Amino acid sequence: MMIKEMYLDNNHLKRLPEDFGNLFNIYELRLMNNQLECLPASIGKLTNLQLLFLRSNNIKELPGEIGNCKSIQIFQLSLNPIIELPPQLGLLTNIRELNLDNTPALRIPPE
Repeated sequence: MMIKEMYLDNNHLKRLPEDFGNLFNIYELRLMNNQLECLPASIGKLTNLQLLFLRSNNIKELPGEIGNCKSIQIFQLSLNPIIELPPQLGLLTNIRELNLDNTPALRIPPE
C-alpha cells in the first residue's frame, strides 16, 4: 500500500515515531492542532513531500534534515513557539508559501 496523503489533525499527538520517514511516497502531510514538540530527523527522507501543515503545535525547532524535503511547496508552521529556523530551510527551492503567522518567539537572524 502506498500512502500519498496523511491527515492526522486534532489527535493530541506528542511525537512521531522515528520510522515515520519511511513513508517515502507521501506528498501531503497534515499534522495541525496536535501537541508535537519536534519532528523526527527521518522527516528528511520524505523527498516527495509537497504540502506540510504543522499549524498549532508546540514545535520549538525543526531538524536540519527538513532541508532534504526539496519538493515542499507549501509549509504551514504558524501558531508554534518556534525559536529559530534551521539554515537548511534555504535548500527548499520549490517553496511557494511559508506561513509563520503568530510565531512570536521566532528570532530572525541578521543578514
